[in-house]
Amino acid sequence: MADIEVRRISENEWRVGDGRVQEQSPEKILGLIQRRGSVFEVMAMDAPRRDVSFNSWEAAVNYFVGSSDVPRPSARARWV
Repeated sequence: MADIEVRRISENEWRVGDGRVQEQSPEKILGLIQRRGSVFEVMAMDAPRRDVSFNSWEAAVNYFVGSSDVPRPSARARWV
């Protein structure tokens, strides 16, 4: 089963990573989520010039489950 790891890096920012990849590897990081007021902005590493905004933190996390190479039916988010 594939894992999406979400790690808080500041009060308003989270790093999203691939749980199958070792921490030291640059491929670990899938992107970032940043809260700006009531909106959660996503910056995905595979599309760094295209920011996407969501109305909820959960929707921002689910963007990575749906857009990564992680198989959707078996993917799950894990907060670390």
